Amino acid sequence: PKLDRIGGAEHLHNLHKRELRQMRALGQFGPHKFIAARAEHTLYIIDQHAADERVRFEALSSTLQQSFRRRFSTSFYNCSTRSSGGLMGVPFLSACDVNPPQEARLDAVDAQALQSFSELVRAWGWAFLCHSHASFKATRSEPKVLVTISAAPGVFGRRAKDAHAALEGFLKVLRAQSISDFAHNIELPEHQCTKKPSSVIEHRKSVERRYLVHRVVPPCIQELIASHACRSAIKFGDVLNVVECQDLIDRLAACALPFQCAHGRPTIIPVVHFGAQFATGQHTSL
Repeated sequence: PKLDRIGGAEHLHNLHKRELRQMRALGQFGPHKFIAARAEHTLYIIDQHAADERVRFEALSSTLQQSFRRRFSTSFYNCSTRSSGGLMGVPFLSACDVNPPQEARLDAVDAQALQSFSELVRAWGWAFLCHSHASFKATRSEPKVLVTISAAPGVFGRRAKDAHAALEGFLKVLRAQSISDFAHNIELPEHQCTKKPSSVIEHRKSVERRYLVHRVVPPCIQELIASHACRSAIKFGDVLNVVECQDLIDRLAACALPFQCAHGRPTIIPVVHFGAQFATGQHTSL
């Protein structure tokens, strides 16, 4: 049959999930690094490691979100961060000791954010102690607030190497959220409308907390989940039969973002477009 070579990266934007759902595995090659598959008139190459990394990353992320929904349909902080159920109710999250404790100096903006979101930061597994005599307030003579970090969140027992940088990254994300604007636009339940202003404020604070926990995952946790997905994924050289190749393709097709791994590498590339003869069976071999 007539073969038309397809440029790789420039054609990635033409890929759609429907092609992925129609894809049928032909087997491994490379050796045992890539999977060849076809859909209609096109031959595709799938990076088996990147594909499995994406599948694992989304599975762990889904577990995270499902745990949030179960927990916060009832109450907010109703468990210990070191409970047997896992940090924030997620089995693979835990608060990991920072030993020896790490000292960090926060500027005034980060110190204020830490004060505002201290309950949430602690719920995510950080344990810290502020040493400033003015609590979280920086002064002209001491523009930095000294904080000692003794625990930080981890995924499957592994935490970020730099607990200070991980905390600063989370505070930066929290500051970027328009939470106050979100809270002031909340529609109160009917039974709340006749209550005192203090009750309205408490309701808004409760919604803010729920919104933050449900929507804002610390970047260090996202990075640790991606790292675990990569380390536990199928490796180059792992032998897969055709059934296992097809199973990986099917699981990849079910992903929300199937065309790149958790670190941004492409999972699949179209390489050759066959003529109509391929679809009708008038071909002899690849």
